Amino acid sequence: MLNDLDNALLYGKKCFEIAENLDNKEFELYTLSTIADAFYHKGELDKALGFYEKALDLKINEKIKSRIYSDIALIYSKEGNFEEAINYSQKAIEIDKKYSNYRGLVIDLLNLGEIYRQAGNFSEAEFFLLAGLNEAKELNNEFWEATAYFDLDKFYMNKYEKSSNFSDIIYAKEYLTKAHYLYESTDDKAKVMELLERVNAIINSEFELKKSE
Repeated sequence: MLNDLDNALLYGKKCFEIAENLDNKEFELYTLSTIADAFYHKGELDKALGFYEKALDLKINEKIKSRIYSDIALIYSKEGNFEEAINYSQKAIEIDKKYSNYRGLVIDLLNLGEIYRQAGNFSEAEFFLLAGLNEAKELNNEFWEATAYFDLDKFYMNKYEKSSNFSDIIYAKEYLTKAHYLYESTDDKAKVMELLERVNAIINSEFELKKSE
């Protein structure tokens, strides 16, 4: 895996030199993002952040920068800097709305909901996860609708772990069932297996809660 990432870095840096010589800003953005992605997957988050920020400095159509803002948000979230993660995620959402990038909007709304969940702000997390779900339904995109259901399952299970409110398990199971159905229809076998593990976790939580009553 590391060799593949090192090769991606080498390739990305060579391509960036070519892009600079050609003064092709879109290609520069692509290569900088490739380099940043490789550093991210290597776990070198500071280096990844540096290349993403370099990409943002390019004088290029704002519409293309939405993904960069979203990727920076994920880095800050991974580092536990939720304030910056929320800030950059909101910038991505603003651009998505401005340029009617509805698929990007679904992804960024769900990402923001997930960031709020990790930060422990359940009211904001629920708001943005449901907003992402509604946008996915509007797009009639089964994969992202299933992803939204899966994220809502995680949200309600996380909420249950904090409150031990049995209704949260009910909601989690309901959303997980919907996610399972849609992932099966998209033939995403890896997600189906992941969902089955989640089902077992919910069943165990229900059993433990009933034992304690």
